[in-house]
Amino acid sequence: MIEQDPSPTRKLLQNKLIRNLVYYYGILQAIHLAALIIASIQYLKSSSIALLAPPSSQGWTQQAVNFFLTMGIVDAANVILSFIFVIKFVKGQNSTFIWGIIVLTVSMYSAIIYLFPVLISGALLENIFTYSLIGILFLPVILLYILFMQNVLQEK
Repeated sequence: MIEQDPSPTRKLLQNKLIRNLVYYYGILQAIHLAALIIASIQYLKSSSIALLAPPSSQGWTQQAVNFFLTMGIVDAANVILSFIFVIKFVKGQNSTFIWGIIVLTVSMYSAIIYLFPVLISGALLENIFTYSLIGILFLPVILLYILFMQNVLQEK
């Protein structure tokens, strides 16, 4: 009897690197949610955004503040969806593959869009340690995204 190829989800579950990256992603998203909550409380108290997006010495324009607030809402929603993805992954459910592509794509877009005001304002150079730390923490997510997309291409 010829054995069928395992489903995309089964292949993902069998890959130790992907498993560890998914667990890391879940932990990172939990930290991200806590930071978003703290940043929201800080904004409500002081009308400033600094925790997840330290400004340049000139501060953020109102347009940038509005951008980061909107982005925070999108990120919070993606965190919730990411938790669903991680739970589905741990349970080995078939929809894991689709959930992963969705939440990882949103995470990638969010990271790219986040860079625009940071780079344009000069905040990156003035807060190089903080932004470098954020970048380093995000690198495994990029690897996970690449591995997921490779699986998409292999399935076609």
